[in-house]
Amino acid sequence: MLDPVATEVHRGLRRFLERQRQREAEVATRLAHVDQLASLGQLAAGLAHEIKNPLAGLHGALEVLRDEAPEGPSAPLYDEMLGELKRVNGILQQLLESGRPAPLRTQPTDLRKLLEDTADLMKPSLRRHDVELEVEIAEGLSKALLDAAKIRQVLVNLIQNAAEAMRDGGRVTVRASRLPSGEIVIAVADDGPGIAAGELERIFQPFFTTKFSGTGLGLAITRSLVEQHGGRVEVDSEPGRGTTFFVFLPDHSAGAPAAAET
Repeated sequence: MLDPVATEVHRGLRRFLERQRQREAEVATRLAHVDQLASLGQLAAGLAHEIKNPLAGLHGALEVLRDEAPEGPSAPLYDEMLGELKRVNGILQQLLESGRPAPLRTQPTDLRKLLEDTADLMKPSLRRHDVELEVEIAEGLSKALLDAAKIRQVLVNLIQNAAEAMRDGGRVTVRASRLPSGEIVIAVADDGPGIAAGELERIFQPFFTTKFSGTGLGLAITRSLVEQHGGRVEVDSEPGRGTTFFVFLPDHSAGAPAAAET
Protein backbone atom coordinates (compact mmCIF):
# COMPACT_ATOMS: atom_id res chain seq x y z
CA MET A 1 0.00 0.00 0.00
CA LEU A 2 1.39 3.41 -0.98
CA ASP A 3 2.05 6.02 1.69
CA PRO A 4 0.28 9.43 1.38
CA VAL A 5 3.18 11.16 -0.38
CA ALA A 6 3.52 8.39 -2.98
CA THR A 7 -0.25 8.40 -3.49
CA GLU A 8 -0.24 12.15 -4.18
CA VAL A 9 2.70 11.83 -6.59
CA HIS A 10 0.95 9.01 -8.46
CA ARG A 11 -2.30 10.99 -8.65
CA GLY A 12 -0.43 13.88 -10.24
CA LEU A 13 1.29 11.49 -12.64
CA ARG A 14 -2.05 10.07 -13.78
CA ARG A 15 -3.29 13.56 -14.62
CA PHE A 16 -0.08 14.27 -16.46
CA LEU A 17 -0.21 11.03 -18.48
CA GLU A 18 -3.74 11.80 -19.64
CA ARG A 19 -2.55 15.15 -20.99
CA GLN A 20 0.64 13.64 -22.38
CA ARG A 21 -1.35 11.31 -24.62
CA GLN A 22 -3.10 14.33 -26.07
CA ARG A 23 0.26 15.98 -26.92
CA GLU A 24 2.07 12.98 -28.39
CA ALA A 25 0.75 13.65 -31.88
CA GLU A 26 2.60 17.00 -31.93
CA VAL A 27 6.04 15.66 -30.98
CA ALA A 28 7.25 14.60 -34.44
CA THR A 29 6.65 18.03 -35.96
CA ARG A 30 8.75 19.70 -33.25
CA LEU A 31 11.85 17.47 -33.51
CA ALA A 32 13.42 19.35 -36.40
CA HIS A 33 12.90 22.64 -34.58
CA VAL A 34 14.53 21.22 -31.44
CA ASP A 35 17.61 20.20 -33.46
CA GLN A 36 17.92 23.74 -34.78
CA LEU A 37 17.68 25.13 -31.25
CA ALA A 38 20.36 22.71 -30.05
CA SER A 39 22.71 23.99 -32.73
CA LEU A 40 21.86 27.55 -31.76
CA GLY A 41 22.62 26.74 -28.12
CA GLN A 42 26.05 25.36 -29.02
CA LEU A 43 26.81 28.46 -31.07
CA ALA A 44 25.72 30.71 -28.21
CA ALA A 45 27.92 28.76 -25.80
CA GLY A 46 30.93 29.27 -28.07
CA LEU A 47 30.25 33.00 -28.28
CA ALA A 48 29.81 33.20 -24.51
CA HIS A 49 33.21 31.62 -23.98
CA GLU A 50 34.88 34.18 -26.25
CA ILE A 51 33.08 37.13 -24.61
CA LYS A 52 33.92 36.09 -21.04
CA ASN A 53 37.66 36.70 -21.49
CA PRO A 54 37.52 40.43 -22.37
CA LEU A 55 34.83 40.90 -19.72
CA ALA A 56 37.26 39.58 -17.11
CA GLY A 57 39.77 42.21 -18.22
CA LEU A 58 37.16 44.97 -17.95
CA HIS A 59 36.16 43.75 -14.50
CA GLY A 60 39.76 43.83 -13.29
CA ALA A 61 40.36 47.32 -14.69
CA LEU A 62 37.23 48.70 -13.02
CA GLU A 63 38.26 47.20 -9.68
CA VAL A 64 41.63 48.95 -9.96
CA LEU A 65 39.98 52.30 -10.72
CA ARG A 66 37.54 51.88 -7.84
CA ASP A 67 40.27 50.95 -5.37
CA GLU A 68 42.38 53.96 -6.39
CA ALA A 69 39.60 56.33 -5.34
CA PRO A 70 37.49 54.48 -2.74
CA GLU A 71 35.96 57.69 -1.37
CA GLY A 72 35.72 59.60 -4.64
CA PRO A 73 32.49 60.70 -6.33
CA SER A 74 32.86 57.95 -8.94
CA ALA A 75 33.02 55.10 -6.41
CA PRO A 76 29.25 54.34 -6.54
CA LEU A 77 29.40 54.36 -10.33
CA TYR A 78 32.23 51.82 -10.32
CA ASP A 79 30.24 49.59 -7.97
CA GLU A 80 27.21 49.82 -10.25
CA MET A 81 29.28 48.93 -13.32
CA LEU A 82 30.90 45.99 -11.52
CA GLY A 83 27.46 44.78 -10.50
CA GLU A 84 26.25 44.91 -14.11
CA LEU A 85 29.36 43.07 -15.31
CA LYS A 86 28.68 40.38 -12.73
CA ARG A 87 25.11 40.04 -14.02
CA VAL A 88 26.32 39.76 -17.63
CA ASN A 89 28.90 37.19 -16.59
CA GLY A 90 26.15 35.16 -14.93
CA ILE A 91 24.10 35.18 -18.15
CA LEU A 92 27.15 34.08 -20.15
CA GLN A 93 27.77 31.27 -17.68
CA GLN A 94 24.21 30.07 -18.22
CA LEU A 95 24.83 30.09 -21.96
CA LEU A 96 27.95 27.99 -21.47
CA GLU A 97 26.11 25.48 -19.29
CA SER A 98 23.22 25.19 -21.73
CA GLY A 99 25.47 24.45 -24.70
CA ARG A 100 28.31 22.56 -23.04
CA PRO A 101 27.25 20.95 -19.77
CA ALA A 102 30.13 19.88 -17.54
CA PRO A 103 30.72 16.14 -17.01
CA LEU A 104 28.78 14.39 -14.25
CA ARG A 105 30.47 13.75 -10.92
CA THR A 106 28.18 11.10 -9.51
CA GLN A 107 28.37 9.65 -6.02
CA PRO A 108 25.93 7.99 -3.59
CA THR A 109 23.73 10.85 -2.38
CA ASP A 110 21.15 11.00 0.39
CA LEU A 111 18.25 12.34 -1.66
CA ARG A 112 16.15 13.15 1.40
CA LYS A 113 18.92 15.31 2.85
CA LEU A 114 19.55 16.97 -0.52
CA LEU A 115 15.88 17.95 -0.84
CA GLU A 116 15.62 19.20 2.73
CA ASP A 117 18.88 21.16 2.61
CA THR A 118 17.88 22.81 -0.68
CA ALA A 119 14.50 23.78 0.77
CA ASP A 120 16.11 25.20 3.94
CA LEU A 121 18.43 27.27 1.76
CA MET A 122 15.57 28.77 -0.25
CA LYS A 123 12.85 29.25 2.36
CA PRO A 124 14.06 32.60 3.79
CA SER A 125 14.13 34.39 0.42
CA LEU A 126 10.83 32.81 -0.64
CA ARG A 127 9.10 33.96 2.56
CA ARG A 128 10.06 37.54 1.74
CA HIS A 129 7.90 37.14 -1.35
CA ASP A 130 5.04 35.47 0.56
CA VAL A 131 5.81 32.05 -0.92
CA GLU A 132 5.68 29.02 1.37
CA LEU A 133 7.79 25.98 0.51
CA GLU A 134 6.92 22.49 1.70
CA VAL A 135 8.80 19.22 1.21
CA GLU A 136 7.13 15.81 1.41
CA ILE A 137 9.30 12.71 1.02
CA ALA A 138 7.99 9.17 0.86
CA GLU A 139 9.37 6.56 3.22
CA GLY A 140 12.16 4.36 1.95
CA LEU A 141 13.71 6.91 -0.38
CA SER A 142 17.36 5.97 0.16
CA LYS A 143 20.61 7.05 -1.44
CA ALA A 144 20.88 7.39 -5.20
CA LEU A 145 23.88 7.66 -7.49
CA LEU A 146 23.80 11.19 -8.90
CA ASP A 147 25.63 14.49 -9.19
CA ALA A 148 24.33 16.28 -6.10
CA ALA A 149 25.38 19.76 -7.27
CA LYS A 150 23.54 19.41 -10.56
CA ILE A 151 20.37 17.99 -9.03
CA ARG A 152 20.46 20.80 -6.48
CA GLN A 153 20.59 23.26 -9.38
CA VAL A 154 17.62 21.48 -10.96
CA LEU A 155 15.64 21.85 -7.73
CA VAL A 156 16.62 25.50 -7.29
CA ASN A 157 15.65 26.30 -10.88
CA LEU A 158 12.25 24.63 -10.61
CA ILE A 159 11.42 26.06 -7.18
CA GLN A 160 12.52 29.56 -8.18
CA ASN A 161 10.58 29.30 -11.42
CA ALA A 162 7.45 28.28 -9.51
CA ALA A 163 7.87 31.11 -6.99
CA GLU A 164 8.33 33.73 -9.70
CA ALA A 165 5.11 32.59 -11.35
CA MET A 166 3.14 33.50 -8.20
CA ARG A 167 3.43 37.27 -8.09
CA ASP A 168 1.03 37.57 -5.15
CA GLY A 169 2.54 34.74 -3.15
CA GLY A 170 1.41 31.16 -2.76
CA ARG A 171 2.69 27.69 -2.02
CA VAL A 172 5.30 25.46 -3.65
CA THR A 173 5.29 21.78 -2.72
CA VAL A 174 8.16 19.41 -3.48
CA ARG A 175 7.28 15.72 -3.29
CA ALA A 176 9.63 12.80 -3.85
CA SER A 177 8.84 9.13 -4.17
CA ARG A 178 9.99 5.92 -5.83
CA LEU A 179 7.84 4.36 -8.54
CA PRO A 180 7.20 0.59 -8.61
CA SER A 181 9.73 0.39 -11.47
CA GLY A 182 12.40 1.74 -9.12
CA GLU A 183 12.52 5.08 -10.91
CA ILE A 184 12.71 8.13 -8.64
CA VAL A 185 10.26 10.96 -9.28
CA ILE A 186 10.45 14.45 -7.83
CA ALA A 187 7.36 16.64 -8.32
CA VAL A 188 7.56 20.43 -7.89
CA ALA A 189 4.02 21.81 -7.77
CA ASP A 190 2.74 25.37 -7.37
CA ASP A 191 -0.69 26.92 -7.04
CA GLY A 192 0.08 29.73 -9.44
CA PRO A 193 -1.79 30.85 -12.56
CA GLY A 194 -0.70 27.90 -14.71
CA ILE A 195 0.77 27.93 -18.20
CA ALA A 196 -1.16 28.53 -21.41
CA ALA A 197 -1.15 25.68 -23.92
CA GLY A 198 0.79 27.70 -26.51
CA GLU A 199 3.54 28.49 -24.03
CA LEU A 200 3.59 24.97 -22.58
CA GLU A 201 4.95 23.66 -25.88
CA ARG A 202 7.90 26.07 -25.76
CA ILE A 203 8.99 26.38 -22.15
CA PHE A 204 12.01 24.08 -22.53
CA GLN A 205 13.28 25.87 -25.62
CA PRO A 206 16.46 27.89 -25.05
CA PHE A 207 15.86 31.65 -24.82
CA PHE A 208 12.06 31.34 -24.51
CA THR A 209 10.76 33.34 -21.56
CA THR A 210 7.65 35.20 -20.50
CA LYS A 211 9.53 37.20 -17.84
CA PHE A 212 10.86 40.69 -18.53
CA SER A 213 14.22 40.00 -16.86
CA GLY A 214 14.54 36.30 -17.73
CA THR A 215 17.14 34.77 -20.03
CA GLY A 216 14.97 31.83 -21.07
CA LEU A 217 17.69 29.35 -20.13
CA GLY A 218 16.64 28.08 -16.70
CA LEU A 219 14.32 25.30 -17.85
CA ALA A 220 16.51 24.40 -20.83
CA ILE A 221 19.45 23.92 -18.45
CA THR A 222 17.24 21.98 -16.04
CA ARG A 223 16.23 19.51 -18.75
CA SER A 224 19.84 19.17 -19.90
CA LEU A 225 21.08 18.38 -16.38
CA VAL A 226 18.39 15.76 -15.81
CA GLU A 227 18.99 14.15 -19.20
CA GLN A 228 22.70 13.89 -18.32
CA HIS A 229 21.58 11.56 -15.52
CA GLY A 230 19.59 9.46 -17.97
CA GLY A 231 16.35 10.99 -16.72
CA ARG A 232 13.69 13.31 -18.10
CA VAL A 233 11.57 16.31 -17.14
CA GLU A 234 7.85 16.58 -17.85
CA VAL A 235 5.30 19.27 -17.04
CA ASP A 236 1.56 19.28 -16.39
CA SER A 237 -0.27 22.60 -16.29
CA GLU A 238 -3.34 24.48 -17.35
CA PRO A 239 -4.43 28.07 -16.74
CA GLY A 240 -5.99 28.57 -13.32
CA ARG A 241 -4.86 25.20 -11.92
CA GLY A 242 -1.17 25.70 -11.21
CA THR A 243 1.81 23.81 -12.59
CA THR A 244 3.67 20.63 -11.70
CA PHE A 245 7.09 19.68 -13.01
CA PHE A 246 8.05 16.00 -12.78
CA VAL A 247 11.72 15.03 -12.64
CA PHE A 248 12.26 11.33 -13.37
CA LEU A 249 15.63 9.87 -12.36
CA PRO A 250 16.77 6.29 -12.96
CA ASP A 251 17.52 4.33 -9.80
CA HIS A 252 21.21 3.49 -9.71
CA SER A 253 21.28 2.79 -5.98
CA ALA A 254 21.01 -0.97 -6.47
CA GLY A 255 24.11 -1.19 -8.65
CA ALA A 256 22.59 -0.51 -12.05
CA PRO A 257 24.94 1.24 -14.50
CA ALA A 258 24.96 5.01 -14.20
CA ALA A 259 24.35 7.44 -17.03
CA ALA A 260 27.35 8.12 -19.21
CA GLU A 261 29.47 10.99 -17.96
CA THR A 262 29.57 13.14 -21.06
